[in-house]
Amino acid sequence: MILASAPRLAAAKLPYGVTVLSGTLVEGRRWTTTGPDAVILRIGADSTIKISPDSRLRLEHFIKLSLGDRRKTHTLLLRLEHGKVETNLPDKKQIVVAVLVRGPNALSTVAMRGRSVTAARDGKLAAAAHTHSMMTAHKGHWDDLGAGLTALGVRREGYSSAVALLSRPKDPRLGQAIVGAFETGQAFTNAIVEAVPNARSYHFQVREDGKLVASARSDTLEAKLTGIPPGVFSVSVSALDEMGLESPASRGTTFRVVGVKLPEDAVQSEDGTIFLAHHQGLQLVGILGLEAGFGQYPYFVPAPERVGLTRQRPTTMILRDPRTHDSVQMRLRPRQLTATTTFHAVGQEWPKDGLGVEVKLADSSGRAIDESSEPNIELSFNARAVAATWEQDGDVRTTTLKMPQGVGPWAVRLDITDAWGQNIGHEILELDRPKPAVRGANPAIR
Repeated sequence: MILASAPRLAAAKLPYGVTVLSGTLVEGRRWTTTGPDAVILRIGADSTIKISPDSRLRLEHFIKLSLGDRRKTHTLLLRLEHGKVETNLPDKKQIVVAVLVRGPNALSTVAMRGRSVTAARDGKLAAAAHTHSMMTAHKGHWDDLGAGLTALGVRREGYSSAVALLSRPKDPRLGQAIVGAFETGQAFTNAIVEAVPNARSYHFQVREDGKLVASARSDTLEAKLTGIPPGVFSVSVSALDEMGLESPASRGTTFRVVGVKLPEDAVQSEDGTIFLAHHQGLQLVGILGLEAGFGQYPYFVPAPERVGLTRQRPTTMILRDPRTHDSVQMRLRPRQLTATTTFHAVGQEWPKDGLGVEVKLADSSGRAIDESSEPNIELSFNARAVAATWEQDGDVRTTTLKMPQGVGPWAVRLDITDAWGQNIGHEILELDRPKPAVRGANPAIR
């Protein structure tokens, strides 16, 4: 976060006994701010404070605070204008250290044991006692907040009646348990959660071996999780209330991403069908333990690392987990160019004005013909190659051939091969010598 006093920003000075374990605190004229990542502070040997990203606060100093027993407790004073502070303190009978959070509008909280959270936003202060009770205060009036409860403090009314913390959501449902990651090697999946009472939004997290890979926040019950590489992952979800206080996360739903590396000239259509050129194959990554089957009634075998088409015939590949029978299908089709050829007389006098040739091309994948798939067209007269200049209009190629000297007959041959060397067109046109008495007659095709 950048404040108006940006030229004077510097690393924050911490009270004695407080150290930074991770993250960055930057001090301005009035407030200390965190960056895009959370900051974790350590108090003494076994107490921590976690400050949410983009918070505004001030770490004041330690004071002595009477918390119900004869001795006074070493208490860190923290002023919070915006953000969230999570405290994790020793779970001991005798209070070792406490944290006093003073928020806006004479609202305060005191954390003494276990895990608790205080959040400030829009002049309000919310408290959540997760594992042990904590204290709340408004204008000097103190109350206990029992474990498992939360309360919201506002400017004039003080704290509302305590209510139960948000419950742990059920494990999210996924659109697919096995997902294919194409082209960039990163996939996405949709996760759906059942509604939690009093929740305003949901936080979805994808982890691999405990490490965060992707996350998303959603105001609805569904989220699109993107940027997931090949591997085995678990997605969990937690619920958030209006102040951003978060419930415990669900245990997690396991899913798998299979990497699919497409060859250079392969095409994936909008419906997911993969078109492969001649002799091309897919490279599969992250398939250990999966089975593969092909066709309508597949026989499953260990999934191979490379998959292609047999005899250029279309097929459907099924990848499945033999333990859960979760599966994903991939439709494979041959990518083929087709060519339709038309000959016609160009002028009013044959063969003086030449022969017109038109070739209409089509790609089975539906993709427009571009440089990568441009075919090779060869023309010849009576077995002699003829250099032709082709004009292009979309997927149509046209040229005009000037007839050679002589009285004929002539044989015009047209051979078309695609970019992968496969013959897609072969035409032979035999032309009789013209009849002198007839002008403008078309060539006769035998």
